[in-house]
Parts: sequence; structure tokens; C-alpha cells
Amino acid sequence: MTSSLPKTGPALLCWDGSEAAAHAMRGAATLLEPPRPAVVVFAHLPPNASLPEAGAVGAPTVSDEAAEDVLESGVRTAREAGFEATGLRIASTSTAARVISDAAEQHRARLIVLGQARRSAINRYLLGSVARDVLGAEHRPVVLVGSGEPRSGADPPDAQDDRPVLICWDGSEGAARAIEGAAAIVGEAHRATVLFAHVPTESARGILGGLSGPDAPIMGPADAEALVEEGVRVARQAGFEASGLPVIAERKTSEIIASTAEAEGSLLITMGQRERSGIGTLLLGSVARGVLEADHRPVLLAGPSRAGIYPRSR
Repeated sequence: MTSSLPKTGPALLCWDGSEAAAHAMRGAATLLEPPRPAVVVFAHLPPNASLPEAGAVGAPTVSDEAAEDVLESGVRTAREAGFEATGLRIASTSTAARVISDAAEQHRARLIVLGQARRSAINRYLLGSVARDVLGAEHRPVVLVGSGEPRSGADPPDAQDDRPVLICWDGSEGAARAIEGAAAIVGEAHRATVLFAHVPTESARGILGGLSGPDAPIMGPADAEALVEEGVRVARQAGFEASGLPVIAERKTSEIIASTAEAEGSLLITMGQRERSGIGTLLLGSVARGVLEADHRPVLLAGPSRAGIYPRSR
């Protein structure tokens, strides 16, 4: 089975004038072959706007003229990164997630790209809420690019094609959808490593994880092996040349993922996001946030499917 997601259409590049957004554009360009069509979207509140919706408060309030300048800089940055980019300025009092989703639908975008900066706790929360809301509303892959520093010089986008994809597998629907989304972006017959970290049942007794210990699931070796095999099967069905990598966790899962991606020189990291309850629905998972803060490469996220939006083909 190959991916049912569209393999054409522009990338939707979310722009706010920050270095984080520029970094995200450069990272996303490594995933796509030329000509890389893209729409750069900049959303802002009109100067005389009425009370915005909850969640729109983070959008800047600027004049139309100033907004055009910001958008122009975004289009220029996208073109320098290798995209064939056009601009889209949206003056709206809607939530950021709604603006992004509407723009993606209007332009039939193949993926959505967001930046991730090293920020205060409240700003990380706001970014997480936008990403979570977009994931909750969208059937398209959402790509965030981490704020970590690369340990070696970056190659030009056209030189990245042969690097493997690191698939973070936990058996969830979101993880399967992330695999499908990645296959639609990087193409079939691409190398991939399916990573699953766990704490063996016999090692779990007496473990006090605290803030720095393992946070991976506790599982027996037979179950862990079966789960890895399932992930490899799903990846191969999506078109990847996949192999499994079970890891016995002795530290945080995000640290395992970041160090594995660095060791393998991964082009992309894929992760699924699960449904959560209460305040958790507004936050990215702690593993995803940890990876984005530690690593510099693109991270593709996908949430569970929504009825009527994303027909499953598995």
C-alpha cells in the first residue's frame, strides 16, 4: 500500500517574520524536490479589529502596509530557501489554527510548515496550542522544524535526498498517519528506520524516572519485538525501505530520538500525536516538544484521523 495523501500542491509556509519561521522554511525545503511550490501565509489582526476569538490573541496587530512588508520578507526568505513562493496576507480575528487550516484547504496544500523557537514557557505553550489545534483540524502533515543547533554544516536542499527518515513508532493511529504523510512527501523507496523505545518488564522494578529517567512504555521483549515488526510493516506498505530499531530506554525518549537522528543523519523525524483530555488537548506531547527543542531537523507530526476528513486506506 502506498500513501493516499496528495503528492502535489504547494507547501503552506506559516510566516511571522522570525528566524524560527525562516529556519522552518529552510528545513522544509530539504524534504521536497524542485520546483517546490509554496504559499507563504502571514496572518494578523486588523488595527481596528473587534474582540478576537480566543486563541487569536498572539497574532500581531499591524496596518495593511506593515503587513505587506512582513509578507514580502517571508516570500523573499522562502525563495532564498529554494521555494517557488507566492504570498498570502490574511487580516482576521479568527484563531491562528482556523486561519492556517482554511488557507491550506483553499490552496490544497500538501503540507503545513511551522517554526519552533527557543522561547519562554508561555510562548512554547502558545506554539503548542496552535500546532495541536491544526493537527486536530487537518488531514495534512504538519511539519515543525526544531530549534536545536546542527553539529555539522547544513547541505544544500538538493543534496539531502538520500538521507533516511527516522520513524518514531508506538503503534498508534497518529504514528501510522505520520508514516503515510512522510511517504507522500519524500517519495517511495526511501530508506527509513522504525524506532521503538521501551523499558523491559524485568528492568522496570524499582525505576524512579523523575524528571530525567526513562519515560518509555514498560513492555516484555516479545511484545516489543511484535510492535517493531508492525511498524516496519506499516512503513513498507507506505512505500519505505524500512528496517526496525528496538531500543531499551535508559533515558528520556526525546533524547533517544534526537541522538539516533543525529547518528543516522536523518532527513526527517516522524511522530504521531494521540488524543488527550482536558488541558492536554492544547499541548504538543512532551516527547515531541523535547525533540523539537533538542534537534534541528524537520519533525512531521500527525494526529488521529477525523471522520469525513481523512479516509483511512489501511
